[in-house]
Amino acid sequence: MAILITGVSKGVGLAIAKRFAEPGRDILINYVRDDASANAAVEALRALGARPHAIRCDVGSVDGAHE
Repeated sequence: MAILITGVSKGVGLAIAKRFAEPGRDILINYVRDDASANAAVEALRALGARPHAIRCDVGSVDGAHE
């Protein structure tokens, strides 16, 4: 099972991603700007055994989601 969570680089989104993280689970995390926070989130999820994949785009617009 793969999980897609938007706005994950910190705060509530990251907390939700951590709740879904388990060994071997693919977690796709979406963020818009903060590369450093996204990289930290990837490492935190990896430490929980998940396979995180960071996707940088703005899903708040049709064009961004299409990208």
